[in-house]
Order: sequence, then structure tokens, then C-alpha cells
Amino acid sequence: IQGVSLTDNGAIAIQDEQGRLLAFHGNGSRHAGSKPAPLTPADELGPPLRGALEQTDGGSGVALLPGATPEKFVIARYRAEPLGGQRFLVTVYAPLDDFLGPFAEAKRNVLLMSIAVLLVMLPLAWLGSRQVAGALTRMSRDSERLKVLDFSTKPERPDTFLYEINALGDAQCVMHEAIQSRTEDLHVAQQKLSSLVDTGIKLAREQDRHLLLKEILFGARDIAHCTAATLFLKTERNTLV
Repeated sequence: IQGVSLTDNGAIAIQDEQGRLLAFHGNGSRHAGSKPAPLTPADELGPPLRGALEQTDGGSGVALLPGATPEKFVIARYRAEPLGGQRFLVTVYAPLDDFLGPFAEAKRNVLLMSIAVLLVMLPLAWLGSRQVAGALTRMSRDSERLKVLDFSTKPERPDTFLYEINALGDAQCVMHEAIQSRTEDLHVAQQKLSSLVDTGIKLAREQDRHLLLKEILFGARDIAHCTAATLFLKTERNTLV
């Protein structure tokens, strides 16, 4: 029976009809020094073999076997009749941990992997959150300056791992440039209108023809944003002076 495949701490025993031990083989430290003599009654055997053989005949199940440290074992028992009229009781048992061990190991490995992933992801999440928070703070400050038409600081384009934040920052930069351009155009138009109104007031008040023409010339130059200007007058002879 040494060729029978057992778990790391499993064992197999064969008894006759009187319950005497005919053969035994066990694996692991629990059975390292256990070599019961043939035809030994079950009640003279040591644990956990004795407890396994004293279980109810037939079937299989899990039982708590006595010993130095009581432990749960999976026990399978069945009767065999290889020879006519001769019956043998075969008992196979193993600690429950032999079956649950791989699951416990897998559970431990998953837990360790989860902890490792968590240890890696937490710093990355903290850095990513800090990056996003910094980008949102800068965008908020830029929005406050833009609200009062303060174009002294050009907004920075955010560079985060979130596409939505980057897209929002790009849109804010485009809006900043558009509002600044329109505001500058409006300021120039306002200056032109103010200059035109001032020139009209001066023209209405000026009595000196020479000064009047000078105001017209300079006013036109300023409105047209020219560096120089020339005024031509038509004479009675259809000439220009």
C-alpha cells in the first residue's frame, strides 16, 4: 500500500473483520515513528490512527480526532471483498489542513498581492490627487483674475493624468486669449471714439482756420494710427496746396 497516492500527512490502514490492523502506511511527521505491528487491535494503537479506526464504519466525513492537539481529519472508510467470503476494512484519512492548505495559501498570496498593489497605488494616487488639486487651484485663480479682466498673468496649461482636467485647462487658456483680444480691441475702439469726440468739440470751438485745419489733420492721424499725415486743400484754381 506504499504506492497509494496520499496527501502530505495522509495515511491508509487495512483491518480484518475482527478490527485487527493488517497493513498501514502514513506520510508526514504525524506518522514518522508510527510502525504498528500486524494484527494489533485498534484499541491498542496510538493517535490519530486509533481515532480514525474507531469511527463509524462506512462512508466518509470530517471528525475531530483525539491527540496531543485535537485536530480535524477527513476520513473515508469502505469495505472490500477481494476474495470470496473474506472482508477487509480500508480506512484512509488525512488532516483537514491538507485539503484547505492550498486555499489558505492562495488566500494569503492574494492578500499579499493586494497589499503590494495598495502600497504601490497609494503613493501614485496621492501624487495624482495632488497634481489634480494643484491644477484646479491654479485654474480657480486664473478664473478669479479673468473675472475682473486682469490679464497680467497668462494661465498655465495643466498637465495631469485626467483628460477632463487637461481639456478644461485648454478651454480656459483659449477663453483667456479670446477675452483679452476682445478687451484690447474694445479699449482701442473706445480711445478712437473718445479722440473723435474731443476732436469734434475742438473743431466746434476753434475760430482760427489754421488751427482748425491742424486739429483736423492731427485728429485724423491719431484715429488712423499713423506716424505722419498730410492735408491737401483745393484752391479756387483747382490746385492743391
